[in-house]
Amino acid sequence: MKKLISVLLAVAAILSLTACEKEKIVLHCDGCGKELTFDADSGMTEDWIILCDDCRASIDE
Repeated sequence: MKKLISVLLAVAAILSLTACEKEKIVLHCDGCGKELTFDADSGMTEDWIILCDDCRASIDE
């Protein structure tokens, strides 16, 4: 009985940790197509013009 309770508590702990994780969305750089991750609640979509750090640096030069 103790083993069953221990397993159930372990499962509950793991599930509670994964529930707290923020969701991410994957968008693509408009310069090179590299995948970029953003928080799901950022409101960003593929309609935005998004550049990775490398592409942004090449434009700034």
